[in-house]
Amino acid sequence: MQPTSDREAFIVGLYTSCHDLLEKMCYRLLDYDTSQADLVADCIQEAFLAADRHWRMLTRHPNPQGWLVTTCQNRLKDSLRRERTRRFRTAWSLDEDSAPQVADAAGALDSWVDRAADQQAVEQVLRLLSPAEKQVMQGYFVDNLSMEEVADRQGSTLSAVKSAIFRIRSKARQMREKKP
Repeated sequence: MQPTSDREAFIVGLYTSCHDLLEKMCYRLLDYDTSQADLVADCIQEAFLAADRHWRMLTRHPNPQGWLVTTCQNRLKDSLRRERTRRFRTAWSLDEDSAPQVADAAGALDSWVDRAADQQAVEQVLRLLSPAEKQVMQGYFVDNLSMEEVADRQGSTLSAVKSAIFRIRSKARQMREKKP
């Protein structure tokens, strides 16, 4: 298939020259863990999507390949950091009676939403949320999007999304505390 525009030709050329390099770099950063193939593919795809969005700037950039490598590397590091943070927030002590919880219960909303036993309480919280807060809850806690991605999806600001997450956690905490 022949590129039909300058933009497409530029991106296809960049893809042809950089894809293998990006893949090797991502696997190197993951200590060659091939079980992370989906993460690697996602990060490479996100880097090329960013390149497509910024293609005019990249045509004038002194090192578009270096820009793409840095972008892909940052996407991978962000994904790993986001996953590590989510695991830490949902960490609980195995011996609930004698040991305090490891992480703040307010940050464990996503694991609370996943438990079927708490489905009724989750539905009660959802009834308390505004439509915008429901969209934030869906994007951030269910779809595992970053706050920036949720803000882009909703067409709002990052601070509005952060405030909505704070309100959602507060309402969820109140519902958990009311539960016998």
